[in-house]
Amino acid sequence: MANANEWLNRAIPTDKKNQATTLRVYSSYQYRQELDTVLSVGYMKRKSKHNINGYQNDYSTPPNYYFCNVILEGELDLNDFVSLQELEIVGTEQQQQKLTKLKVDKCIGLISITINYTSLGYLSLGSKPKLKNINFNGNKRLIFCDITLKNLIERLTNLALTAKSISLSDLKLEIKKIKEENLVHQLDVIKNSLDLDNQLWLESLVEAQQEVLYNNNTFAHKQLVRCKKKLSEVLTDEEIKDILGKKIEINELESQLNRLNNLSLNN
Repeated sequence: MANANEWLNRAIPTDKKNQATTLRVYSSYQYRQELDTVLSVGYMKRKSKHNINGYQNDYSTPPNYYFCNVILEGELDLNDFVSLQELEIVGTEQQQQKLTKLKVDKCIGLISITINYTSLGYLSLGSKPKLKNINFNGNKRLIFCDITLKNLIERLTNLALTAKSISLSDLKLEIKKIKEENLVHQLDVIKNSLDLDNQLWLESLVEAQQEVLYNNNTFAHKQLVRCKKKLSEVLTDEEIKDILGKKIEINELESQLNRLNNLSLNN
């Protein structure tokens, strides 16, 4: 298993990233036949200067990169790959890619993207006018940020168009509702990938965080630590931090609403 960004920097020279048109990363040798075909036509060769697992692209401009037996972990930032047209990051049920974040915002030339069997939680595709082929299989926790953002914009736009007058409290209340709904959806997605015992631990995590935010008592702090430790066996640190961070945001919005309401009553 390799840190995704560190692996990328070793695998592909910095000055070649903006020329890359194809990047394929497989967690096993299940695509060895395809790689052998590529090798036979001279696109790749063994034991070259920047080889990864014995394979390295030998295509000059623009290059096509193929890697197998690689499991990536953490964040993978592909925003330097401005010419990328085809992206495949593929795991298996037995060997999932351990990605937690994938940045492809600046890969505006993407035509095809395949992200299969990863632990990816969020993905924002952004504007991809040429995108024709999309394949997302086996990503049990994947939530598309674009849909979440679109929902937020539509809800706030509808509020602005239909309400006779809008106060700061109205806006904050609507944002709070949207964030709460998104968190519920996120938790449901995560629960689908957990067994019953860990689902209960996840619920306890959220409850303990709520108690810490409201009452800040010692028992809640200890329970929160226990929940985080237990869930770290099945969730990444980033996923746990993301859940807790969203609870903090919702709590802060609630506090702001209470202060605004108190000011309104006093006036």
